[in-house]
Amino acid sequence: MAVSSTHSSILWRQVWGLAAILAAVLISLMIYGFHQSSILMELGFTQFAATLGILQGLMGAVIEPSVGALSDRILNRFGSRLPQITVGVTLAGLLFVLIAILLPVNVPVGLRWLFPILMSFWLAAMITIRGPVVALLRQLAPTEELPIANGILILVLGIVGACGPLLDYGFKRLGAPFSFMLGAVLLVIGATLLYRTMPSHCVPNGAVVSSIVPIQRNYNRVLLLITLVGMSTALEINLLLSVFMPRLQTFIPQLEVAIVSAIALLIAAITANPLGWLTRRWGAVTAMQVGLGTFVVLMAIALFPLNFPGAIALLLGFGTAFGLVFISMVPFALSFVPFHQTGLSTGLYFGGSSAGTVIFLVLKQLFNPMNIVNGIGVAAIALVVALICLQLCDS
Repeated sequence: MAVSSTHSSILWRQVWGLAAILAAVLISLMIYGFHQSSILMELGFTQFAATLGILQGLMGAVIEPSVGALSDRILNRFGSRLPQITVGVTLAGLLFVLIAILLPVNVPVGLRWLFPILMSFWLAAMITIRGPVVALLRQLAPTEELPIANGILILVLGIVGACGPLLDYGFKRLGAPFSFMLGAVLLVIGATLLYRTMPSHCVPNGAVVSSIVPIQRNYNRVLLLITLVGMSTALEINLLLSVFMPRLQTFIPQLEVAIVSAIALLIAAITANPLGWLTRRWGAVTAMQVGLGTFVVLMAIALFPLNFPGAIALLLGFGTAFGLVFISMVPFALSFVPFHQTGLSTGLYFGGSSAGTVIFLVLKQLFNPMNIVNGIGVAAIALVVALICLQLCDS
């Protein structure tokens, strides 16, 4: 599959196929996140919810890199990552259906522990989908054009995320069993759209391997740095959504916290295309440094009282910074390793993200609750780690 060095060579139809499956994955995760606490409460596992979140985060930190490395081996052997994605979609869909069937059943008390296990297995199946699908982007665009192609993914996923409050209302009306059935159907539809656009064998020729990737390099060091950047970025994003969005909402009392977060994601989606061009010009490293640094600067501003116009300006800034980070993080994870390691690099980035989420959950329990002063301190530390690792990657 020949791919030239201009943006016209981006395989847009296939990129939209990626967007479809990733949108289905995101909606399925939103269904799971919305109903998880109520399911655990009904089953008598209320006190276990926080611990389960940490355990599942640790599971993601371990499984993501393993799944990524496996997808590289499958690609080398079969010429495609689709076999692994097929297995992940099948398992996730079947587990969604199984959970939906079992939920209305009056399960004996002694067997209720099966539900957290099934939910964890479902999450593991979802992990086998996300990383390999994202790694496919490297096959659909020259390395220098990855931010442009990724703009489509961020546009679609940002709109889905912005519809979160509306979707939550729909999930509530449907109830857990029908929501889970809906998730299974969406995964099948998303996978079908992906398969209809992707060729069965999709290994690019040398044209896709950009000069950005040096011929001689210590890739183990780069992979470690990618993991640390993923961890630091996820920690900042968790702090922003869980600590600083509620703070920002106090200056805009007309809106709920969920609506404020949704607006920020919508801004990220709207700005995806121009930010993709900007990231192409700056480079993924500089774009991530600017985006993450902007997060912390805006968090510091949120420490002070703001009037309504100031709060709106801050919200616009947060949304744009979201867009810059989201646009650049996938090209960053894919650009600094050879093609045959892109599954592993993506898995390590997402594994680091899971570790960052675990760190946030642990710190949240330790501070109980985490206030904005503690939050900005942790965010500043995460920023320093990210800036150093990004600079080392680029050196």
